[in-house]
Amino acid sequence: HLVISGEGAWAIETSGLLQGAARTVSEALGTLAAAADEFEAVLARLIAAARETGLPTVVCTMVPDHFVEPVQHRIFSTALAIFNDRVMRSAVAAGLPIVDLRLVCDEDADYASETLLSRAGVRKAANVIRSALYDVSRSVERTRVYF
Repeated sequence: HLVISGEGAWAIETSGLLQGAARTVSEALGTLAAAADEFEAVLARLIAAARETGLPTVVCTMVPDHFVEPVQHRIFSTALAIFNDRVMRSAVAAGLPIVDLRLVCDEDADYASETLLSRAGVRKAANVIRSALYDVSRSVERTRVYF
């Protein structure tokens, strides 16, 4: 079994992507789009490699941020939506099942920090992923979303 998953909010936070200055909204969106293009290219290579193995595979969306401060939450949520859109489109195009971690990790106890899951959150995500992989190993005719 294979699981393709990325730690989105943490990656965005540590990359400094949202710390740069932009003179216009267009420039800021262009920067986000360029980063998402790079991410999508890597994701495409991961999906292609997974498909070559013939093993049951699921693709996970990125876990949402858990910032308490509203402005920071809106900024990260908006950026993460761009990346999660690429995850969803790539998985559907490849006909792979999706575990939507945005819907799985939806409680305060699921988070150890603003961008990282707690043990309980990891356990919760792992249970849904395990269930999806069980279904996928039995038969998958089309893309399904698990949560």
